[in-house]
Amino acid sequence: MNLFKIYPLGLLIIFTACTSNKIDDVPNVDCSVSTLDFTATLTDADCGSNNGKIEIKGAGGETPYKYLIDNGALQSSAIFENLAPGNYKVTITDNVACSTTKDVSVASTSGFSATGSVAASGCKTTNGTFTAAPNGGIEPYAYSLNGGTSQSDATFSNLGAGEYEILITDATGCDFSIVKMIPTGISYNTSVKSIIANSCATTGCHDGSSSQTNFTIFSNVQGKAADIKSRTQSGNMPKDGSLTQAEKDAIACWVEDGALDN
Repeated sequence: MNLFKIYPLGLLIIFTACTSNKIDDVPNVDCSVSTLDFTATLTDADCGSNNGKIEIKGAGGETPYKYLIDNGALQSSAIFENLAPGNYKVTITDNVACSTTKDVSVASTSGFSATGSVAASGCKTTNGTFTAAPNGGIEPYAYSLNGGTSQSDATFSNLGAGEYEILITDATGCDFSIVKMIPTGISYNTSVKSIIANSCATTGCHDGSSSQTNFTIFSNVQGKAADIKSRTQSGNMPKDGSLTQAEKDAIACWVEDGALDN
């Protein structure tokens, strides 16, 4: 917003609010060197009941901590109660926004549980799979994906990248859920590094020769990953030239997978 004020003698003073979308304006917290971690104490749930519990004990990082389970809201309490048997994704976040996530399983007192495995989908494709492997319980098992129709096959195919839930039900009616993220599988070293080197970390621009973030260092690229995705998608980066859609997609898919050192 521009603010104008007229002074005597015809003097016009213009006050202008300044903004910047430079990638270097974003605070640089290197969470890759954070010591943040946690352990979980578990209370099993009865078959068909929601009386399981997860209690988190954080360590390292910068206190105070906050906690969330699956896609819920952050909370200050380290205890999650009223849980059904199943696999949960628990995240602890510290005071400088570094976070650590682990899969934590609340077992059934009947001994029925399960594990799951996934295969990558590919970038912007649907080649992913999600397979459940029940332990204990009574056969036959029924499997449903994201609340869909049950099937006897433990594998679901033709899935895009994203989070999925398989609910397994044994012959006695006991349920166990598994939540997994199917990644795109895009590799930084194979697909993204060369794009950054050829289009962003060029002479005089993000190459370590100026005050701009040095993108020849992986941890710097990782720390700015979300901003790189946003600016390359909008066409605001690179400064000179442009990226193909396939290059933009590769960067976006790598970031959506968690900006891994892979």
